Amino acid sequence: MQPKLNKKASRRSFLIMASASCAAAALPFSGAMAKEPIRWTGAALGAEGMIELHHPDPVKARSVLALCEQEIERLENLFSLYRPHSSVSKLNGSGALDNPDFQLLELLSSAQSFAAQTDGVFDVTVQPLWQFYADYFAQSGNGKKEPSWEEIQPVLKMVGYKDLLLSPSRIEFRKPGMAITLNGIAQGYITDHIKSVLQSAGFKHVLLSLGEVAAIGPKSDGHPWRVGLEAGEGDGGIATSIIPLMDQAVATSGTYASPFAGQNSANHLLNPKTGGWSTAEGSISVVSKSAMIADMYSTALSLMTGKERARLLAGSEQVDAVYFSSQAEGPNWFA
Repeated sequence: MQPKLNKKASRRSFLIMASASCAAAALPFSGAMAKEPIRWTGAALGAEGMIELHHPDPVKARSVLALCEQEIERLENLFSLYRPHSSVSKLNGSGALDNPDFQLLELLSSAQSFAAQTDGVFDVTVQPLWQFYADYFAQSGNGKKEPSWEEIQPVLKMVGYKDLLLSPSRIEFRKPGMAITLNGIAQGYITDHIKSVLQSAGFKHVLLSLGEVAAIGPKSDGHPWRVGLEAGEGDGGIATSIIPLMDQAVATSGTYASPFAGQNSANHLLNPKTGGWSTAEGSISVVSKSAMIADMYSTALSLMTGKERARLLAGSEQVDAVYFSSQAEGPNWFA
């Protein structure tokens, strides 16, 4: 799995706010705003996180932000690969997990459904392949050398979403050596959950960034939020598009910032069917009502051919738009 430091940058590009003041314009309730914004900053599964609110009652705003922080921590204890006592670590360590938490089951059920929809291009059981590459490129002399097909084949036998079995009372792997990673879905799931917490508390004009970016309503002036999409390495890291966001979320995937070694083209977006990695240029950003949906789609689209992308998007009712930072990947797509 990706190194703990700056994991988000190694899996997909950061989403940059188009204006430093865009979140500061949030007005969750009617009435006068507080003079200064109330802000939470931290991390969600290794990604930099930010929630910024305005409210006439700073005490209530801080109370809600404290609840959000508690929820992020609780979900990390389910989804993290790096916390030894997390549900995912226990499952990967023993191959089974009894009486799993409902939200872990909910997330994995969504992942399995999308895996079937993409014919296995999106697959949370890809973790053994990631670990193989991490170990391979860590060996002296392998910095520029790619592994052979024969070396990859035994690893691919441990990958396959159909061998991940789910039931209300138990999650288990059907094959030894299997493991899961929730990169490509968990940060989106957490973003959606925290958005729901804020909405339940009555906040109506908020922009939050927890690995993926999501908006609650428009800005307080009624205009959409404006969000910049960061480009790939070849574009100098500048924002290639400024897009509107209103009651939507956006997630971005990119092949740059390899976690393995800077001497080769290997990247973190691995294809569980072929054993190779994404060759997409630049970044791919997906807009959806759900951050989790955007998260999964941006990952899968980065691994697909043009025809596969067209087929997937033609059958989707959950994606609002797809933005490509590189013209080599084709024109942007809109529902």
